[in-house]
Amino acid sequence: MLTVNSRGIREITLTPKITMARTQYYDMSNEDSAYIYEWLIKFLADATELATHDAGLKKEWFATHAKQWPRGRKGANSLASTVAGIVAHKMHNPSHNISEPLLQSIETIFDLIHDLYEQLPNSPQTVRFKISFIVYE
Repeated sequence: MLTVNSRGIREITLTPKITMARTQYYDMSNEDSAYIYEWLIKFLADATELATHDAGLKKEWFATHAKQWPRGRKGANSLASTVAGIVAHKMHNPSHNISEPLLQSIETIFDLIHDLYEQLPNSPQTVRFKISFIVYE
Protein backbone atom coordinates (compact mmCIF):
# COMPACT_ATOMS: atom_id res chain seq x y z
CA MET A 1 0.00 0.00 0.00
CA LEU A 2 1.39 3.37 -1.05
CA THR A 3 1.95 5.67 1.88
CA VAL A 4 3.79 8.96 1.45
CA ASN A 5 4.02 11.07 4.59
CA SER A 6 3.86 14.87 4.80
CA ARG A 7 7.65 15.16 4.28
CA GLY A 8 7.44 13.27 0.97
CA ILE A 9 8.95 10.08 2.38
CA ARG A 10 7.53 6.82 1.08
CA GLU A 11 6.79 4.61 4.09
CA ILE A 12 6.95 0.94 3.22
CA THR A 13 5.32 -1.49 5.60
CA LEU A 14 7.16 -4.76 6.02
CA THR A 15 5.77 -7.95 7.50
CA PRO A 16 8.25 -10.39 9.06
CA LYS A 17 8.43 -13.65 7.15
CA ILE A 18 8.58 -16.80 9.22
CA THR A 19 11.44 -19.02 8.04
CA MET A 20 14.01 -21.39 9.45
CA ALA A 21 16.81 -19.03 8.37
CA ARG A 22 18.97 -17.27 10.95
CA THR A 23 18.46 -14.00 9.09
CA GLN A 24 15.09 -12.23 9.37
CA TYR A 25 13.33 -11.69 6.05
CA TYR A 26 10.40 -9.39 5.29
CA ASP A 27 7.50 -9.33 2.84
CA MET A 28 6.17 -6.12 1.30
CA SER A 29 3.39 -5.27 -1.12
CA ASN A 30 3.92 -5.95 -4.83
CA GLU A 31 3.52 -2.22 -5.52
CA ASP A 32 6.28 -1.28 -3.04
CA SER A 33 8.54 -4.06 -4.32
CA ALA A 34 8.09 -2.90 -7.94
CA TYR A 35 8.85 0.69 -6.88
CA ILE A 36 12.05 -0.27 -5.08
CA TYR A 37 13.40 -2.48 -7.85
CA GLU A 38 12.44 -0.06 -10.64
CA TRP A 39 14.55 2.70 -9.05
CA LEU A 40 17.41 0.38 -8.03
CA ILE A 41 17.71 -0.91 -11.60
CA LYS A 42 17.58 2.63 -13.05
CA PHE A 43 20.20 3.82 -10.55
CA LEU A 44 22.44 0.81 -11.24
CA ALA A 45 22.31 1.37 -15.01
CA ASP A 46 22.75 5.16 -14.88
CA ALA A 47 25.53 5.21 -12.27
CA THR A 48 27.47 2.42 -13.98
CA GLU A 49 27.27 4.17 -17.35
CA LEU A 50 28.38 7.50 -15.84
CA ALA A 51 31.20 5.83 -13.89
CA THR A 52 32.57 4.49 -17.17
CA HIS A 53 33.34 8.05 -18.29
CA ASP A 54 34.17 9.78 -15.00
CA ALA A 55 37.20 8.59 -13.04
CA GLY A 56 36.11 10.26 -9.79
CA LEU A 57 32.63 8.76 -9.93
CA LYS A 58 34.10 5.38 -10.89
CA LYS A 59 36.36 5.44 -7.84
CA GLU A 60 33.45 6.25 -5.50
CA TRP A 61 30.99 3.86 -7.20
CA PHE A 62 33.35 0.89 -6.84
CA ALA A 63 35.11 1.84 -3.57
CA THR A 64 34.47 -0.67 -0.80
CA HIS A 65 33.14 0.63 2.49
CA ALA A 66 33.18 -2.13 5.09
CA LYS A 67 31.28 -0.10 7.68
CA GLN A 68 28.64 1.40 5.36
CA TRP A 69 27.42 -1.63 3.40
CA PRO A 70 26.66 -5.20 4.53
CA ARG A 71 29.54 -7.60 3.98
CA GLY A 72 29.28 -9.78 0.88
CA ARG A 73 30.37 -13.36 0.43
CA LYS A 74 33.74 -12.16 -0.88
CA GLY A 75 34.38 -9.30 1.51
CA ALA A 76 33.50 -5.64 1.84
CA ASN A 77 30.94 -4.21 -0.59
CA SER A 78 30.89 -1.03 -2.62
CA LEU A 79 27.80 0.97 -3.46
CA ALA A 80 27.86 -0.68 -6.90
CA SER A 81 28.11 -4.22 -5.55
CA THR A 82 25.45 -3.58 -2.90
CA VAL A 83 22.90 -2.31 -5.43
CA ALA A 84 23.84 -5.00 -7.97
CA GLY A 85 23.57 -7.71 -5.33
CA ILE A 86 20.10 -6.61 -4.21
CA VAL A 87 18.89 -6.49 -7.83
CA ALA A 88 20.59 -9.79 -8.79
CA HIS A 89 18.96 -11.70 -5.93
CA LYS A 90 15.55 -10.50 -7.06
CA MET A 91 16.26 -11.25 -10.74
CA HIS A 92 17.43 -14.80 -9.97
CA ASN A 93 14.56 -15.49 -7.60
CA PRO A 94 11.49 -13.22 -7.95
CA SER A 95 10.09 -14.46 -4.64
CA HIS A 96 13.24 -13.21 -2.87
CA ASN A 97 12.46 -11.10 0.18
CA ILE A 98 14.41 -8.25 1.75
CA SER A 99 16.63 -9.31 4.65
CA GLU A 100 17.21 -7.45 7.90
CA PRO A 101 20.84 -6.50 7.08
CA LEU A 102 19.73 -4.74 3.86
CA LEU A 103 17.02 -2.48 5.31
CA GLN A 104 19.34 0.36 6.32
CA SER A 105 21.33 0.02 3.10
CA ILE A 106 18.21 0.38 0.96
CA GLU A 107 17.13 3.45 2.92
CA THR A 108 20.61 4.98 2.43
CA ILE A 109 20.61 4.12 -1.28
CA PHE A 110 17.20 5.75 -1.70
CA ASP A 111 18.50 8.91 -0.01
CA LEU A 112 21.11 9.01 -2.79
CA ILE A 113 18.58 8.15 -5.51
CA HIS A 114 16.24 10.88 -4.29
CA ASP A 115 19.02 13.48 -4.39
CA LEU A 116 20.25 12.41 -7.83
CA TYR A 117 16.86 12.29 -9.53
CA GLU A 118 14.96 15.04 -7.70
CA GLN A 119 14.85 17.23 -10.84
CA LEU A 120 12.78 14.64 -12.73
CA PRO A 121 9.04 15.23 -13.10
CA ASN A 122 8.26 11.94 -11.32
CA SER A 123 11.22 12.00 -8.95
CA PRO A 124 11.53 9.18 -6.43
CA GLN A 125 10.82 9.65 -2.76
CA THR A 126 13.20 8.64 -0.03
CA VAL A 127 12.18 5.35 1.52
CA ARG A 128 11.72 4.37 5.14
CA PHE A 129 10.67 0.95 6.33
CA LYS A 130 8.31 0.25 9.17
CA ILE A 131 7.78 -3.22 10.56
CA SER A 132 4.24 -4.45 11.03
CA PHE A 133 3.84 -7.25 13.49
CA ILE A 134 0.95 -9.66 13.20
CA VAL A 135 -0.88 -10.09 16.48
CA TYR A 136 -2.50 -13.47 17.03
CA GLU A 137 -5.36 -13.61 19.47
